[in-house]
Amino acid sequence: MLFVLAFPGEGAAAPFQGKRILWVESYHEGFSWSDGIARGVEKILDGTGVELRVVHMDTKRNPSAQHAEASAREASRILREFDPHMVMASDDNAQRYFVVPFLKGGDLPVVAAGINWDAGEHGYPAPNVTGMVEVNLLDPAKAMLRKFGQGDRFGYIAADSESERKNVLIYNARSFQGKLQGLLVSRFEEFLRAFNEVQARSDMLIMGGNGGIEGWDDAVAREFLRKHTRVPTGSFDEYLAPYVIFTFAKDPEEQGEWMALTALRVLGGESPASIPMVENRRVRLIVNLKLARAAGLVLPVSLLKTATVIGKEEE
Repeated sequence: MLFVLAFPGEGAAAPFQGKRILWVESYHEGFSWSDGIARGVEKILDGTGVELRVVHMDTKRNPSAQHAEASAREASRILREFDPHMVMASDDNAQRYFVVPFLKGGDLPVVAAGINWDAGEHGYPAPNVTGMVEVNLLDPAKAMLRKFGQGDRFGYIAADSESERKNVLIYNARSFQGKLQGLLVSRFEEFLRAFNEVQARSDMLIMGGNGGIEGWDDAVAREFLRKHTRVPTGSFDEYLAPYVIFTFAKDPEEQGEWMALTALRVLGGESPASIPMVENRRVRLIVNLKLARAAGLVLPVSLLKTATVIGKEEE
């Protein structure tokens, strides 16, 4: 799906009047992560004079390789028609199916964002490509959980999926020195048993994604965790906030702002090769008061003032 956006300005206030950017986005309008990136992009480009065309590849709702390849071919057709001065590309499928086969190593500059963990999987950086890598902020999460934990043992529970198996390896390599104890489950009944098992051998618990856990029952899960949470729990995805005490959510607007600011640097004459790749740094803390109370945690007011607080209806 194609959208055309213009960011008009006047005179000196519009230094990029007449410049064209094509943004190829992996997912779809209405997907919260993509919408957040879009807010960041629009915040930066507003008033610059840039004409922006957006191609949504829609690979979240249509995850097959065949769909992604067809979307990339359509994006390539639009690129030839639009003749942009540069390209922005967000999230991994836009890199894998569009930038790498059509643009990497060429003359057209590319600024990427939302690259999960390892840009090297796409051969980045490249002479014409730079970008922002999307990571979970492990060290701030560990520091917060340790303030309320009674020891230093971390446990991990998540769906038994390829992405979560990869996460356990990455977390241990980057921050936990191989000490993170992971228990991955396939069925909801396993999750209920495993949660208490992991708690029994951990002082703090991190919950990964539950996508792919067969038979997941949201209402049962929330009530079970309210009754059984006994140690500080955390996650890195906003959608998991109902199930844990602390959520250390990434800010998609950071990805969009950096991508758009860097695109303006390129339009201003800088080469992507001269702009180092970076990792996201912002974190949005969400605190679940209902689960904090269940675990017997007393949270300081100073902490709550810095967080988005949910579960207050139970107070």
